[in-house]
Order: sequence, then structure tokens, then C-alpha cells
Amino acid sequence: MIIIAGANIISMEFEHGTIKHLIAQHNNRLLIYLSKIIVISVYCMVLHLCAFIFTIIVKYVVYGRSHPFGATYANHQTVMQLLITNVLSNLFSCLLIITVVFVIASLSRTSSVAAVIGVLFIFMATAMSRILIGMMGHVLPLIKWNPGNMFNVAFQFTTPGVYQQSMLTDWQLVMGNLAWAVVFIAIGYYAFKRKRV
Repeated sequence: MIIIAGANIISMEFEHGTIKHLIAQHNNRLLIYLSKIIVISVYCMVLHLCAFIFTIIVKYVVYGRSHPFGATYANHQTVMQLLITNVLSNLFSCLLIITVVFVIASLSRTSSVAAVIGVLFIFMATAMSRILIGMMGHVLPLIKWNPGNMFNVAFQFTTPGVYQQSMLTDWQLVMGNLAWAVVFIAIGYYAFKRKRV
């Protein structure tokens, strides 16, 4: 949903010509671009909050009082701690997804192309990253900082075994996500600024 919404919020403006009105009103493409990122980011947070609430409701409907949220589960964490950790780490992954989709949407001509390329990138990036790290991780240590590897942040906080694949600590993945998000925001804005109206 985030990929489709992110692709549409940029590409549809150019497809239907509504971007002309925005640029004529504000004449500041950076403000327009950043406001769109903020809107999609808030949308992402609302979706995560809804998923969190829905998980709690489903837990009580299906399991009732059995399997309490305070019960210790994997990695000596309670079920609630794992749920919160999963939601928060997934938000970092979504931040990167949003910025990547904005780059793709700023470079493509239609929202459908941006959405398809975005979905393919998201699903293939982690697998390609694993292959690259497996082949060259020990020879070229910087390869572990590739953007595809940063998507592991959503899994590694709750599944420490992922560290063998990512070769980065949890906090390195968080910092890598933030750094790549800034890079993709800059690239996306440059493409957005250069896109013909």
C-alpha cells in the first residue's frame, strides 16, 4: 500500500497536470517534495498503528486470555516487547521504502511503472544484497552497507540470526537506513526538480 500510494502521490500529479497548480502556487519544489514525503510517512505510521491495534484485537478474539502479552517468548523478550520492536523496526524499513519509491516515481512517467518497479526493487533488493554479501562480503566489507541490506532492519531486531546475513549490528542498520533515506531524498528531489511539468 505504501509503495502504490508513494508512486501515485508523485506520478499522478505529473500525469494529470495538477503539479502545475502546485508549482504556480508555491514555486518551491523542495517544499512540495518534502510535504509529499511527510504525508506518506504519516500515512505509513497510521497504517502501522492500525496494524498494532488490529493485532491486539485479533489476539484477544482468537486466544482470549491464553498466551498473555507478558509471557516470555524468543530472545528473552515478552510477546508485547517483540510486537513493539517489530512495529518500530518495520517503520525504519518503511522510511527507506518511501524514499526509494519517491526516487523511482520522480524518474518514471507513470504511477503504474513506478509502483511495479518499486515492488520489484523492494522484493529483490534483500535477496540481491544477500548474494552480494555472500560472494564479496569478506573481500569488500563496504558492500554490507548497500541499500538492499538495510531492509534487514525489519527482521534483525526480532530475529538475531539475520546478523549472519546482514553482517551489521541492529544500530548500524538503523543508522544505515537513515543515511540511505537522506541520500534517496536528495536523489529523488533532484529528479523531481528536473522533471518537466
